[in-house]
Amino acid sequence: MSEKELSDVILKSMTDFGLNTKYLTGQGYDGAAAMSGRYNGVQKFICDEHPSAFYLHCSAHCLNLVITFSCKVPEVRNCVGTIQSVSNFFGYPKRQSILQLLIVEIFPQTNRFKLKNLCATRWVDRHDAVILFEELQSAILHALDRITLWSDSDTSSSASHLLTAIRQLKFQTALAILVKILSISFPLSRYLQTVNLDLKTALEAASNVQNTIQEIRENCDVEFQQLFLSVITLCEKFDITVSLSRQCKSDNPEYFLRVSVFIPFIDNFLDQLNDRFISHRIVLNNFDCIIPKIEMKISEEIKGKFKQLVETYQDIVDECTDSNLNDNLLNGELDFWYTKYSILTSSELKNKNVIELYSQTSPDIYPIISKLLQIFITLPVSTATGERSFSTLRRLKTYLRNSSGQIRLNGLALLNTYRDINMDINDVLDELAKKSKRKLNINL
Repeated sequence: MSEKELSDVILKSMTDFGLNTKYLTGQGYDGAAAMSGRYNGVQKFICDEHPSAFYLHCSAHCLNLVITFSCKVPEVRNCVGTIQSVSNFFGYPKRQSILQLLIVEIFPQTNRFKLKNLCATRWVDRHDAVILFEELQSAILHALDRITLWSDSDTSSSASHLLTAIRQLKFQTALAILVKILSISFPLSRYLQTVNLDLKTALEAASNVQNTIQEIRENCDVEFQQLFLSVITLCEKFDITVSLSRQCKSDNPEYFLRVSVFIPFIDNFLDQLNDRFISHRIVLNNFDCIIPKIEMKISEEIKGKFKQLVETYQDIVDECTDSNLNDNLLNGELDFWYTKYSILTSSELKNKNVIELYSQTSPDIYPIISKLLQIFITLPVSTATGERSFSTLRRLKTYLRNSSGQIRLNGLALLNTYRDINMDINDVLDELAKKSKRKLNINL
């Protein structure tokens, strides 16, 4: 199916579900070229028919790509690969039992007895896998050391190779850097997958992470010195030689690793975080003129942005006003709006997200701004919740049900996804009994 055909299917499905595509004001997909392509993507064809339907790359996907592309630094990439190899190595029951026994022995208070994979789709697990590996590293090393003594040559040699890879200064340094940065981005990864998330709040959370990492970059000498001291302490504990290979041609491991690993990784992370959220900031900038802030003052620039925003959603805004819109009416409502929020303190503004702001805005007093806020909070910040429902298909479309029709499959998927909604079976039977079996619109 081509991108144009797919866009037609999406628009037709929306119409079939009784949705008025006139109110289509946003599109949210991942970064696949078929969906997000600038010239021939689905979003482009839909935007041609509905110009106000701006495309936003899923913010949770964006953060995942930030981490993925930041790990292109060779030492960090090799560290991530080794972590994944160790996780795969202990995926067999006999090896896993050895690891579990040592975890219980070394960490009696823990309730985590199994390593996690660096899953390509479950992004929170990617953070958790690295942090968990660092926490259980002592048990991992002892388990690999025991397995090297097994008579099975393939297993023992694999354990030996993994043990050698872990017992390197570069690996330990890269692991410490990953844990430090991922511990900062971990809460953001969870937050970007929540429901009822507006674009302003999401970007504020991303900016907080960016500012925190930027501070680390500005104080990289002190930050890395402290991190490297902890790495040396760990190396002494595990009897790892604190030295570099001859290829590095450096007598100062701390300086070499700071310049070749720490700084490039942080710079990549900051650049990616800035680039991946540019489109989100552009959309936020369009609505910035109606979002309360400290020291609200109306300028000609603000008036011009407000007028442009109203013109973008002209067809929708016209429905909420009884009179023809002109500059005087627009400026009057904007003045009234700014007067209302100019008296609030910074703490009151800080604790007010856009969803709360919309619920407290009367459409009778602020018809235009209320409608624009409604559009803003419906922009698709993240598609994580929708994509999470795809896991349902593994339970429904099995080999025994592989011939299910589309209508039946959609119905089963909806029932499984919204299991929290109580449904009376008798009501379903009464609905089905209203028509004869031949007239039922059910694709079996």
